[in-house]
Amino acid sequence: MKNFSKIIITFLLLLMAAILAEISRKALGNKVSTGGLGPFIIYPATIAAIIAIWKYKGKDEKDNDDFQLKK
Repeated sequence: MKNFSKIIITFLLLLMAAILAEISRKALGNKVSTGGLGPFIIYPATIAAIIAIWKYKGKDEKDNDDFQLKK
């Protein structure tokens, strides 16, 4: 994956995480609520997904890293 597509996917992931966290807060019906256990699951999963996105190497990047001369 190229860096631009990683940035777009990361932005969309953060947007979805914020929406899910807000839904979990609204589900309790309290304006000052922390959202119960929802954010404790959503935020670490989001961080793990962002790390996985940025560590992922596509086919183009793998070919460049494993270059060896054949004798």
